[in-house]
Amino acid sequence: MKKESKPYLTTATVKKMMKESSRLYKQTDEYKSKSKERTKRMTESTSFKNRQAKRKRGMGFNPLNRPFFGSVGHHINNNDIIHMPEEIHRAIPHCVSTGQNMNMINQIAVLYLNKETFKLEF
Repeated sequence: MKKESKPYLTTATVKKMMKESSRLYKQTDEYKSKSKERTKRMTESTSFKNRQAKRKRGMGFNPLNRPFFGSVGHHINNNDIIHMPEEIHRAIPHCVSTGQNMNMINQIAVLYLNKETFKLEF
């Protein structure tokens, strides 16, 4: 007896079909309108604006101590950074642009830096 061969799709055939359907879909007005909507939603989102703002902020990077596991960098001015534990950094809400609580968090950051350098000397 002869076995009947089952029709099957090869990988190349499937890829070709997917490419063709994708090409046809991308040419439709539906795709173009959805793409425009997606771009508009993305650029209006707060997280996108925050990412863009961080790039334009123009803050330098001059670390005063070494980063370590669980640390975050805190700008004490536009150039200098003190790496400190995230728990301490988030304990006091602060904002560089408005200056809210910056004196308090900077004092804590400098105390942490002094404590760290004091430990290293001995």
